[in-house]
Amino acid sequence: GRPSPKGLKSQPALKESDRRIAAGPFVIKEDGLYKMWFKEQLPGGESHISHATSKDGRDWKKYKGNPVIEPGKDGEWDSDRVGPGKVLKVNEAYKIWFLGFNKDGIAAIGHATSKDGVHWEKYKGNPVLKASPEGWDSRAIVGLGVIYDEGIYKMWFAGKDLKEQAIGYATSKDGVRWEKYKNNPVMRPRSPDKWDSGGFVGAPHVLKKDGVYHMWYVSLRHDDVKTVRETGYAASKDGIHWERSENPVLTRGKSGEWDSKEAARNFVMFEDGVFKMWYKGSNGPVDAIGFATSKDGIVWEKYGKNPVLAP
Repeated sequence: GRPSPKGLKSQPALKESDRRIAAGPFVIKEDGLYKMWFKEQLPGGESHISHATSKDGRDWKKYKGNPVIEPGKDGEWDSDRVGPGKVLKVNEAYKIWFLGFNKDGIAAIGHATSKDGVHWEKYKGNPVLKASPEGWDSRAIVGLGVIYDEGIYKMWFAGKDLKEQAIGYATSKDGVRWEKYKNNPVMRPRSPDKWDSGGFVGAPHVLKKDGVYHMWYVSLRHDDVKTVRETGYAASKDGIHWERSENPVLTRGKSGEWDSKEAARNFVMFEDGVFKMWYKGSNGPVDAIGFATSKDGIVWEKYGKNPVLAP
């Protein structure tokens, strides 16, 4: 195996199937209740999408009927695992776009609809977005964010080729027929003097507020241990041309803390004058979901009793 980086104790590599995961949160607030959909996996089990509710956004109760979306049957595009997903409520219907993997590890994005947020019907024409035959997203599509804006569904998604992982943009009138932006990608990893130079940017979450698109995305430093991922911030007037912050805006916790290896893959909403974030934190063996708040979307304060939801 690789020599372990300085200062890190060497640990046996944990198989993905042995890890405990609650990650990729997406939250809607309705009638005074926060509703979350998240990716969940227990050791030896398959990855699926679960649901939880909360009155304050910090104390969560998991839905007793979880999981709400499971992998497809053998041979289907999402037969190996599903999640995470992004949920919107449009015209009284819940709509989700979610990541699915087949048994060969090929990832694509599927769509499902629901009347209550827990009983979902997958779109028969899935997947709705997949890797291109060639070019920047020819290897895989691996993460997404969706908004409904000015009557159009807008998606930012992570795609990769053999060299790097970048973020692209796509639009749709109905949520199932998507057109990728012709000049993709809209965001790439930066040069080695910047913090997000570690070969990938991904997991974009976008919020439109006061005519500005705000994006929080995951990346890592090129000189860092390859498992450490943090959250960057970018702003745009058109969703295509982005200006990034110089440094990560949400950083990992100290050694030994629950989010010492990752603080990223988040969902952000703006409510009562405050940006509220739910994010995935990881210490290696366990991924859980934490909470943070901010006045400007850039300077964040983590909740003192994190994590708020664990697998």
